[in-house]
Amino acid sequence: MSITQNYRVSVLENGSERFAIFYRNGAGQFDLRFGWGRYTSSMHSTLEDAIIDFRNHLQREHDDRNDGVSVSLADPIAITEQAAKEFSPAHE
Repeated sequence: MSITQNYRVSVLENGSERFAIFYRNGAGQFDLRFGWGRYTSSMHSTLEDAIIDFRNHLQREHDDRNDGVSVSLADPIAITEQAAKEFSPAHE
């Protein structure tokens, strides 16, 4: 996977903050990289589309559980490859 840029997005669920990491590949397409691997879907033509798709999947999970949680996302922030790897499940 050729990654040219990484982005961190703050995800708020019921007052709790976590982070999702998105990436842009060499072909200029975007997808989720770290944070919620089960939501990785297909590549998107824009970062905004990738983030919206992720948010919709996450919100739908809460809606299915009927837990009343509303998901909100902050604007993406460009981060370095090293910073992105700190969110990897393999990072110790």
